[in-house]
Amino acid sequence: MKVAQKLNIALAVISKRMAKVKAPLLVSWALTNRCNHQCEYCGIWKLKTNELSRDEVFFVIDELARCGNKAIAFTGGEPLIRDDIAEIIDYCFYKGIYTKLTTNGSLVKDRIDGLGKVGFVRLSFDGPKEIHDAQRQSGSYGEVIQAVELLKGHNIKVGLNCVISKLNVLHIGDILGQAERMNLRVSFQPLEYRNNREFLSSNMPTKEEYREVFRMLIAEKKKGNRYIANSLTVLNYMLNGPRESKIKCWAGLLIWRITPEGKITACDRLENLADSYVCLDGGLDKALNKMAPVDCPQMCLRNYTIELNYLLSFKLSTILSLRGDF
Repeated sequence: MKVAQKLNIALAVISKRMAKVKAPLLVSWALTNRCNHQCEYCGIWKLKTNELSRDEVFFVIDELARCGNKAIAFTGGEPLIRDDIAEIIDYCFYKGIYTKLTTNGSLVKDRIDGLGKVGFVRLSFDGPKEIHDAQRQSGSYGEVIQAVELLKGHNIKVGLNCVISKLNVLHIGDILGQAERMNLRVSFQPLEYRNNREFLSSNMPTKEEYREVFRMLIAEKKKGNRYIANSLTVLNYMLNGPRESKIKCWAGLLIWRITPEGKITACDRLENLADSYVCLDGGLDKALNKMAPVDCPQMCLRNYTIELNYLLSFKLSTILSLRGDF
């Protein structure tokens, strides 16, 4: 992210916070539930739902821009499975919206010519070849390596995201070593229970295994390991939980989520989407007026949400650690 973009987002955050108004400044948008991988720890690919058409996506982008949106993180499913993904990214760029894309990397070779306007690409990475392929499908590790080379060759900023599971919990050192060899930063995301529990039970590490991972990452971060993208603040949060006070959640205030069918909600981690609004029904004004901030009954384990919550609360260590990664 360029300095001018960072400054633009920072000024928007300060302005909205001072005015104490809700605005979809930072949006996570699942463009589809479809995916060409069937990962061991994920059942999103089984969820069948209608998707917005290209013109409907453009309408929502127009609405987001009108309401002050500054950045969109496109997820899935696999967002590159959409044939119109390049047009969507280009339209965001035209509207002055910074974009980030999370992908399994398998379709980068087919879409690379249309990714020139994306701000940042994060590739899912589960560990050494045998681990990565076991959790996804044979050959998927090689697709990630190829995607890294293609993205770097096209001067597109890229990073890695590792979901910590039972299979790779003992291979964190290997993952950091691979990140160093590729000269990429890697974010670590705990596997968390959501709506797909049948996929998670056999893949969930124990609490002590999680704690050991985060002890190791904290020690490495303190030694200056620059390949760990998580901030030290959030690594400590993951290890200990919010000791002094509950973390302020900006979901429904400045952070919003959009589903494939065009529902806008505070957070996709909430199992009840009753308090969601269809973006096509009169635009975003209804959501802006009625959306309530999240009051989570449990500790949030979503890495990027936690990082953004600290960022929006002006936590210095998070600001320094995130650099260009949104």
